[in-house]
Amino acid sequence: MSKEVTLELQGVSKKFESTLAVNDLSFSVHPGKITGFLGPNGAGKTTTLRILLGLVSQDSGRALVNGQSYRELENPANLVGASLDSNSFHPARTGKDTLMVQTSAAGIPDARIAEVLNIVGLTEAANKKVGEYSLGMRQRLGLASAMLGDPQVLVLDEPINGLDPQGITWVREYLKHLASEGRTILVSSHVLSEVEQTVDSLVVINRGKLVYEGTVKNLRSQTKTSVFVSATESAKLEAALSASHKFIKREDGVVIEDVEPQEIGELALKNGIALTQLRTESTGLEKAFLELISNGGAE
Repeated sequence: MSKEVTLELQGVSKKFESTLAVNDLSFSVHPGKITGFLGPNGAGKTTTLRILLGLVSQDSGRALVNGQSYRELENPANLVGASLDSNSFHPARTGKDTLMVQTSAAGIPDARIAEVLNIVGLTEAANKKVGEYSLGMRQRLGLASAMLGDPQVLVLDEPINGLDPQGITWVREYLKHLASEGRTILVSSHVLSEVEQTVDSLVVINRGKLVYEGTVKNLRSQTKTSVFVSATESAKLEAALSASHKFIKREDGVVIEDVEPQEIGELALKNGIALTQLRTESTGLEKAFLELISNGGAE
């Protein structure tokens, strides 16, 4: 890429009537990385993205693309590509015509249409009406639309919603490829398992405020460790645990929060208990996210 571009919000706030949708929000999105943008429903994610793209005016603060507001950019379509709503395309237009409207408005050569349709796997559906597209096909069309200007920045809202597993894998690998070229990518998604496999860094908001900015690894490290354990003599195991640990009883064993496996193994050995299973429970992004939102007071 010819130039690296950073996205930045500086103290942005936006109120709709009595609702403060975005509250003094600041964060940065850097080139060469895929940044995940997370938050519960109603957290202010879509409003934030719309502010960043100049579709909504903030009440205060600054939303910057390469140091300028989106509306100040000379050729925004050649710098920033975005897909916020796959249902916004006119249902009576074909996929090809939908993109042609955009190329005409942005001064992009029409030859680019065939290129992006091929990239997203919609060549055979180019002359099909968008109203006949599946949700997954509309998502692909949204990505094609975002890529028309071969932009240095991509802003995508729920890009894998409606895609089959093969499509999800393709989007993941394609975004990683784009990031490797030095592009700046901001992706909002509620599919946390996929975010965990895709993004390099995270921005998490709740009630319009920033509650986390950093790597997935660092966020996961902040969660409590859970251990699952089972034994041939389950009653004896529970009795030994009850003296010093709180645990959750399950049909196949028990789960102990905020403890390391070694500690439970030593306890079992001390009490002559033969364990059948001892493992760390998943401390994935979903658990870390839920703990973070809970601590931040989710709605």
